[in-house]
Amino acid sequence: MITLFEKFITVELNKDGLNSKKYFGELENPKTYNFKVNEMPLIFIDFVGDKPVDLIRKEYSFNLYISHISFSKNEKTRTSKHHAIYDLLKEIDNKLSMKSFANSEPIKIGKSKKIYDAVVKAGYLTVFTKELSVILNNQ
Repeated sequence: MITLFEKFITVELNKDGLNSKKYFGELENPKTYNFKVNEMPLIFIDFVGDKPVDLIRKEYSFNLYISHISFSKNEKTRTSKHHAIYDLLKEIDNKLSMKSFANSEPIKIGKSKKIYDAVVKAGYLTVFTKELSVILNNQ
């Protein structure tokens, strides 16, 4: 069920040209990840845990890692990339908030938090996490 939900989120996010995929630790050390211009902005989805709700349901928690790079040293360009990531956070909220998967309860969107904002070899990288959760039947 977790795998199908991750695929569902990826498909929903990839609609309208967004780029999302499964997270495999690529951002553990952002300075070494090979960011590509045509991937940006890039959204990773990562399952982070679950907790029982009752005998047949669990709440599954996920993080989205939303990354964007400005490949320019120009301050106006870097500022516009920051504004673009803010818009992207809102777009993700609009795409996923209260959406249902299979027989799930509506998806709950949690907080967003900036976790990285620094220069890497590719450019000026900003990464946010966005929490989301869903309650699914265990059966």
